[in-house]
Amino acid sequence: MFSIGFPLGDLLGSGHKLTTGVVSAVKGLKDDPRFFQITAPVQPGNSGGPILDNSGVVLGVLTASLVGQDAESVPQNVNFALRVDYLSLLLAQLTPAPAAALTAKPTSRSETIARLQHSIAQVRAFVSR
Repeated sequence: MFSIGFPLGDLLGSGHKLTTGVVSAVKGLKDDPRFFQITAPVQPGNSGGPILDNSGVVLGVLTASLVGQDAESVPQNVNFALRVDYLSLLLAQLTPAPAAALTAKPTSRSETIARLQHSIAQVRAFVSR
C-alpha cells in the first residue's frame, strides 16, 4: 500500500511525497472496525491523504498516528486510516453523492500517481497573531 501527501511541508517542500507500507491490522484502536492500521511512515501533512493498494484502488483515508504519549513505549509507524467502505457510506449521504471518485479502475502505481497528483492538495491553516 502507499499514500500520497504533503508531510512536513514547511521543511520538506511543497511537492507531493509518496510513502509505502503494509496494512498491519484490519481494525483500528480498540478493535474499531471503521479503521485499519498501516505501517507507512507519516507525519503532519499526510492526514486526509488517500491510502491506496499497489493497483491504485483507494483503501482509506489517513486519519491518525499513535504517538509516544498514547503508549508505554515509543510507537514506530503505527498509523490509522478510515476504511473506504465506511467512508463510502458517509459520502452516499451527501447530495450529490461523490462516491464515484472512489471507484476508479485499478492501474499501476505510476499511472495512479500521475492521475491523482492533481486531485490531492495541501490544506494549511493560517493563524493571525
